[in-house]
Amino acid sequence: MNWIKRKWSWAKQNPLFWCNFVFTAAIVAVVWAWPAPEASDFRVKLLGMVLQLVGILTVWHDLTAAARHFGKGGPLSFFASTGKWLKAGLFGATIQVSGAASISSSCFGSGRIKARQPTDPSAPVLERVTALEALAVQIDAGLDNAFKEIDERTSELKSKISAEAAAREHSINDVKRSLENTATGSYAPLAFGAFWLAVGVMLATLAPEIALAATGRWVELWARI
Repeated sequence: MNWIKRKWSWAKQNPLFWCNFVFTAAIVAVVWAWPAPEASDFRVKLLGMVLQLVGILTVWHDLTAAARHFGKGGPLSFFASTGKWLKAGLFGATIQVSGAASISSSCFGSGRIKARQPTDPSAPVLERVTALEALAVQIDAGLDNAFKEIDERTSELKSKISAEAAAREHSINDVKRSLENTATGSYAPLAFGAFWLAVGVMLATLAPEIALAATGRWVELWARI
């Protein structure tokens, strides 16, 4: 049972291969193994129609899958949009008015109040020099605080910029992978659908001649050619 499970898991990885195998076996069975009596081309036409439908459904499924991937809705979205368009043209468009107003304001401010002790112009020189020294110390302290705040804000902005850049890069990579999968991920199903659509068209078109060849009626076939 474990061996069977492993083989089944392996087989499910490539379902298109088994579909190709089944369709090829069906063609061999209808055309060569069990051809219809009296060179009837009904079976060949029926098989050709089935293969054409398989090809068309494969392409349709891929188109709708790509639309759903980009948020365009499922297979019925086309009919829904067409219905809305007809309704708007025949009965008039419905106008929906919705308003939303939002006012947001953020104020970031910082105020510093410096208390200076006024200096009397008529005060002694020593007192005035002492006041100037105190003012110089106050200015140095203010500059130190300003430079410290600038460094903190710079570090904070650098961190935010780095985080935003990383997030943008991640988003760009996601979009790139999404576009790559959309552009090339459906290559195999589309090739599968196009191939069997072409085979179905040939079978349905040449069904009478294929039926004659399958039953060995080469003279009649040559006469048609």
